[in-house]
Amino acid sequence: MKTYIKYNQRQVTDDNFQPWITLNWLYDLSFFLDFPEYQNEKIISVIDWDRFIPMWDIKLWLIEHNFTPEELEEFKTTIPTEFNLEVLTSEEIKQFIRDNTEFEEIEDWKFLIYDEFEDFWETTPAKYLLI
Repeated sequence: MKTYIKYNQRQVTDDNFQPWITLNWLYDLSFFLDFPEYQNEKIISVIDWDRFIPMWDIKLWLIEHNFTPEELEEFKTTIPTEFNLEVLTSEEIKQFIRDNTEFEEIEDWKFLIYDEFEDFWETTPAKYLLI
């Protein structure tokens, strides 16, 4: 199952997260998933779309998982509330991408991030965002 999550980066300072880690910057959810209390065997993969959709404070994730809807809600409660997690439907994520990027919608579920290009002696293939 795929779940699209929109969230805000979290400002973490001093010992707010772990007593043995001193932080003072904006952190995204991938930082927290490195810790055992946020790991779950039902998560298959997490794709951070920040490299495709660079925004200062709003971030997007695509999570592939085996959670039931109830288990997903329970897992969300383990994430610090400052992230303001919001689960989006596939239609909502498509509309968010339409409204907040200049990606060309090639097909109903496919957005062009960039065209194929040549750089010195290499050809870089086109990159797509698949919903």
